[in-house]
Amino acid sequence: MRSSITAFFLFVLPCFFAACGKKPAPAPPPAPVEEVTIGASQTTTGNVLLATKLRPDVTSIEILCVPEVSPETRELILEQHKALQAYLDAPEPDAGDALVTLSESDTKKLNSALEKAKEGFPEPFESTFRIDGKSRLAESRRSLYERYLPMVEAVKVDNLESSLNAIFALMKQDHETLQKLAEDGSSNNAVQAMADMNWLASFSDYMKGFQSVVRRYDSAMRRQVRKINRDAKKGIAGPKTPEEIWEEAQHELAPKIELEIYKTSLGSAYADEDGHFELAGHGLLVARAEMGSYSVFFVNDGPGGELVRFSDVKETETTAE
Repeated sequence: MRSSITAFFLFVLPCFFAACGKKPAPAPPPAPVEEVTIGASQTTTGNVLLATKLRPDVTSIEILCVPEVSPETRELILEQHKALQAYLDAPEPDAGDALVTLSESDTKKLNSALEKAKEGFPEPFESTFRIDGKSRLAESRRSLYERYLPMVEAVKVDNLESSLNAIFALMKQDHETLQKLAEDGSSNNAVQAMADMNWLASFSDYMKGFQSVVRRYDSAMRRQVRKINRDAKKGIAGPKTPEEIWEEAQHELAPKIELEIYKTSLGSAYADEDGHFELAGHGLLVARAEMGSYSVFFVNDGPGGELVRFSDVKETETTAE
């Protein structure tokens, strides 16, 4: 049960401190004493990328830095991934004619996430353009701002898909219209269109904040569909579904893995919406993906690379002055 909202996001305009205080062994004279750097700060940056089929179920990703992951913990993670793959590869749940409604808990969480996403609506602003060797100043039209503001304010959990689809459809239409007007280049209408396009680009960046709400909504709806299917099967003998196997594996494995990873963590940080992260510490990177009430772990050099991949990882060390 994948929401069609995801397709419209493709339109959005253009992704432990460690004190190095170890003194060198005494050197026989007349060799000079080695200099020691005190107060070096170690930082790791990079990006974490999620596979398309995993992305809708993940609400956030925490990146942890650890010295190592023991063979026993790696085996637990591998077992977790086997159950996860079976769960992800299973056919999408179908609720038939049943009315799917979100749980009270999911609705409350989504309302909170939605209100946070609505913050920071972009105001009209001025842009400067260099045309024919001269500077041209133009402010984006307030009417454009006033057209989108009530549409965003009207977005609710129970109309999430239709409201966002309407906003993205209008964004696409306005962008195409403004692009044509801007082709003239030097006329007042063209300059105004370029200023409006700048505001629309800013609004597009703002709308990226709704992507996490959509992912949470899709995940919550699928959980409800599966619950409906489970309730319908009660009392009927049969093999366990991939979802049941997954939930049993999570209940057994996730707490054990989490305990082992966190007790040796050198530093951690949550990845941004675009996957970028920055954390204190150097070491082996582990991604903890939150899926519902459980966590799934991915080791940088371990299994699951087809689902979660690290890129552009850089380790830096700066010295405090």
